[in-house]
Amino acid sequence: MASSHGECQENQFSVSTRTSSGEWEDETADILLDEQVKASGQREIDLATRPLFYKVNEDKLFDETRTYVSFLQLLDNYAIRSVDAEFTLEEEEHEQLDFLSMILSTKPIQLARNYINEELGETLSEQQFRLKLQRIWFELYTNYYKGKSTHFASGFEHVFVGEGKYNIRSGDKRETLGTISGYHSWVKFYLDEKNQRVNFLGYKYDL
Repeated sequence: MASSHGECQENQFSVSTRTSSGEWEDETADILLDEQVKASGQREIDLATRPLFYKVNEDKLFDETRTYVSFLQLLDNYAIRSVDAEFTLEEEEHEQLDFLSMILSTKPIQLARNYINEELGETLSEQQFRLKLQRIWFELYTNYYKGKSTHFASGFEHVFVGEGKYNIRSGDKRETLGTISGYHSWVKFYLDEKNQRVNFLGYKYDL
């Protein structure tokens, strides 16, 4: 699954997996993914003996001219447990605004605004789109699901950080075997895996 040169230019990171014989398709890629085996579907059974991320080009990941650094600054702004109260400090609000400023000129965000305007009939200017993103991602709200309410919910937290049982602000670093919802960022998973906060159990594509 090595990406082409064009994809590398567009997505900033090239990615490679192993061949059936175990060799890397492109050992010079920015990211080497060690998929190993299909997961059992049971969290108590770990069939993958190695981490998912064999290598990540951290020179690119931590390059301050890219969007990733502004994204990373947001990850510690949330209490991971969904039942814990959330609050936004002034410094954290500045981090949110910096992140929005960084991403508005990127191709994915431009494509998203064009799609909304052309396909959904909106007429959002860049500033209007920025305000919508800020509201959708960062404004706290109460989430109602299956008769239960969760206060202090955040779109950004759910999608990119994840909501679970580990409270990064509490200082309680005891291992917990719970569930986590959302959590769709490869960057967040890589950092958590690197710091032994998550354990890769194998791949599962047929969700």
